[in-house]
Amino acid sequence: MAFDNLFDEAMFAADNEIIDAMGVDAVIEIDGIKTPVRGVFDNPDATAKFKTGGRVQTTAPTFFVKSHSVDGIKEKNLVVIGGESYWVEKIEPDDTGSRVLTLGTGRPGKPAVGVPGPKSWSGSK
Repeated sequence: MAFDNLFDEAMFAADNEIIDAMGVDAVIEIDGIKTPVRGVFDNPDATAKFKTGGRVQTTAPTFFVKSHSVDGIKEKNLVVIGGESYWVEKIEPDDTGSRVLTLGTGRPGKPAVGVPGPKSWSGSK
């Protein structure tokens, strides 16, 4: 990979070290093919609960990966991490060879748990 400056080259090397040291193994379905990918998974627990019942999740899980490992990825692709299913909600642009995937919980096209109605799956727009 060619870099514009020494800083970008150093960030690329640092990202590789971070993914190797702190990463988890996942499987992402890209174009119908289950692809093993290693990345750093962050699933912050920032759920707001209401006194009258119900809750709102105010943050989404993310998966930090090497860009080349997810060539061809699209929104709503299935991601399985630690036996849990997620789907790609947003794909951040490449940043010195790495990118962040914002994930939705559950399986694409399936109803979100506890939400009634046919358009209630977590990826409806």
